[in-house]
Order: sequence, then C-alpha cells, then structure tokens
Amino acid sequence: MIFCFPLVLWALGNLVGGTSLGTGFFEKQIKKRLGVSTEISRLSWSPWGGGKVHHLSILSAGVDEPLVEVDLIQIDPSWTSIRKGKKRFDTLLIEGVRMDLTLEEFKKMMAGWSLGAQAADPHKEKKIEPNQVDDQKVDDQKVVVEKEDRPEGDKKKPVSGNREVVPAVPIDNFEGLITLRNINVKLSSEKRSHLAVTFNGIEGEIPLWGKERSGKIVFSGIQIGNDGNEERLELPLKWSDGIVYFEEPKVHLLGVRMSLSGSLRLVNGLPYGLAVDLPAQRVNFTSMGRNAPPVDLRMLQSKSTLQGYVMVPTLIYGSSQTKLGTSILRDPKDGSEVRFERGFAEASLNPSGLYSKQFYFIGDEESVLGNGFVSTTGEGAATVRIVASPERAYEYEKRMRSGSPDWSLAFQPLVTPDRLYRDLRFDLTDGDLWVNLKKDGEEIIAIPFQEVFGRINEGQAPSAPPNIP
Repeated sequence: MIFCFPLVLWALGNLVGGTSLGTGFFEKQIKKRLGVSTEISRLSWSPWGGGKVHHLSILSAGVDEPLVEVDLIQIDPSWTSIRKGKKRFDTLLIEGVRMDLTLEEFKKMMAGWSLGAQAADPHKEKKIEPNQVDDQKVDDQKVVVEKEDRPEGDKKKPVSGNREVVPAVPIDNFEGLITLRNINVKLSSEKRSHLAVTFNGIEGEIPLWGKERSGKIVFSGIQIGNDGNEERLELPLKWSDGIVYFEEPKVHLLGVRMSLSGSLRLVNGLPYGLAVDLPAQRVNFTSMGRNAPPVDLRMLQSKSTLQGYVMVPTLIYGSSQTKLGTSILRDPKDGSEVRFERGFAEASLNPSGLYSKQFYFIGDEESVLGNGFVSTTGEGAATVRIVASPERAYEYEKRMRSGSPDWSLAFQPLVTPDRLYRDLRFDLTDGDLWVNLKKDGEEIIAIPFQEVFGRINEGQAPSAPPNIP
C-alpha cells in the first residue's frame, strides 16, 4: 500500500491543479511577487516532466483583452541542485506567447511591479563563508591561491613562492536550459499606433549553469511601423562563468549597420548590460516605408549603452552619443529641403528619467540647438533655439501663418546682423506635447504640438506676408 502513496499524491496534486483552488493560490503568489493580476487555466505536474502552467494571462484593470498570453510554461527542476540547496532547473520551456502592449500599459505594469519579500537586494554583497568555493568554476586542474598568514603552529605546508595548492570543486553534472518557442511581441503607443514595433516568431535556446556552452535566439521578423520591411535577426549566445552574453559585430537591420553586444549575470537582481554601436554610414529613411521620416543622413555614427537589473526594472542607466554629417530633411508638400552640415546629440538615462544636455544641428542657412528631459513620471520639457538667415526665417514664419494667421514665431535679431533667432519652449504634460507660440504678435500661448504640426501640414499660403525684422 505504501508504494501507491506517491501515485496517489501525484493524482491529487494534478486534480487540485485543475481547479480554482490550485490556480488561485498561484495567481495570488504572482500578484504578491510581481504586482500583476493573472489568470491560469490549469496546473499539472509529474516527477519525470516537471510542472506545467497551461494558458497564463496577464491582465490589466480597464482592459478587456489580456496584455500577455502564454500557452505553456513547463519547468523541470534539477533534483541534483535541489539536494544541494539550490533552486535550479534542468529545463524551462516557454511556448506560445502573445504580447500586445502599449507604452501606457507598460508604465502601469512597472508602477505595480514589486520584488516581494523574497526578492534579493541587488546592491547587497553576498557574504562568502570561509573555505567556500564557487561550484560554477569549470576546471579539472588545481587552483593556485595566495598563502594567507597563519598562526604559528599551523601544520599546512606552503609551496614555493608563499603559495599553496587547493583542489578545485568538480563541476555540477546538470545543465539549465531555457527554450523559447513561438514568441510574438508588439509594442506601441495609444497616441502613435502607426509607429508600433513588432517582434514575430522569436525562438531560442538560452544556456544557464554548468559547463561553458552555446545557444542562440532568433527573431524571425522585426518590423517598425505598419508598412516597414520585416527582417530577421539571429544572435548567438554564450554561457561562461556565470554570465550569458552575446556579441554580434555585423548586423544589418532595418537599413542600418550596427554591432550588438549584451550580457546577463546570474547574481542577485539579475544585472544586465547592452551596447549598440553604429559605425559611420549613410542612412536614407525615405526608402524605409510610407510613414518613414523624409530624412537623408549622409553620415550617421552612434554609440549607446544600457545597464540595469531585470528584477528591478526602474533601476536603469544608459548613455548615448550620436554624430551626424550632412543631413537633408525634405518637405513632401513642395519638395523644399532643410540642410545641416553637421550635428551632435548626447543623452543619459537614470532612474529619474532621460536627459539630453545638448543637441545641435548646424547648417549654412539655419541651425537648431537645444536641451531637455523626460522624467519617468511622463513629464518633460525642452528649450530649442532656431537660428536662421532672414530668408529662411521668412519661410518658417510663412509656414507658421499657413497653420493659423494668428500664430507667429516672432523671430528676433541676433548679435550677428544677418541672423535671426527664436527660442521655443516645449512641455510634456499628461502625455501631450505643448509648444509656446506668439499670438497676434503679442501674447505667448501654449498650443498642442500635434495641432500645430497638423495644421501647418494642411495649411494654405497666408493672405498677408509675415513681418520679419
């Protein structure tokens, strides 16, 4: 009878996992740890196949459809590691993911994200007990360490050079592997839905723990915008000494050449790093689709880095520097061009927001200079100075009057007699971008930038020519 007990326990466990009692318990645990509401269709478990979560949905208040749906999550625990007191798995399968997430919903999810009482502090140093050796070192040889000072009478025999030989701990005989199948992700904005970014058909094998070995992750289709080209990207992965990393020096994606590198370290908080390097090249956006900006960059060069913690999404840092050569912006209405001979932009990212200390675009007839920020709360501001020749200032003022005869940029003379300038103030509040303009040449008012852009784009020639100093 006692031999039937494991079978009865397994049957009862799967029976409970198929009811709201079992799924409800796990839904509450996810809510407690991650701060998101979920629904689970069914749970099952077997000693040989591990545990399975069938059809998990991540929900959001006020949204009818789930933000994320996962057909199957299967985890096969490593009994070898469990016996050693480590929470590891042999295999983790994630299959059939559909994520259609807006930036607004993502912001809500991040606000509700909680590490929970069980989460580790990523800044807390792990205490290493005496004689404790990391079991992830892969070496059948001897490890040579410096000899420590010992009280007189210690019988350990030092070797020459005040060094001693310590035998290495053998490697664990299990390997962790994360397998991804049929993952589809779409990121968009409620106010700019045509600029959605989609990643279709993500497949991959991500190695963890054990000996040094390789894996890969494949994006079958990457697309920016609703009419852009869909392209494929494959990144080779490596696992070594507690780090999963990739380095791909030659990537051609969405019309841009770049090199990509990144890493994820398996310690408290799961720190990660990402670097994107764009070598000097020409990028003509006008050939990338109907909604692509009418911009031709004759020379673009950029370096960007990002680092943070997976378990603490708000703890993030980054920096970026971009250099531009000759850049041409074409007006699709009349075919006119704005030309800059050189440009530069730098930005930094920290937990409080994104900041740009300076950006500028310098041309023979006009220049644009500015700085600004966007906070993590969605607020932001920028000051932009436009410097132009009288002829170009006249064209800008004429365009502004075509949107509304009451609007004016109100250019002012600069110290240099053949240049005029105008300082524009931009404010981002509650997801809306506002710009200050002069009305009737007198009062400065704030107008939604989208309204200004739309009316200028559809405007007619002004009945009266603008006055330029």
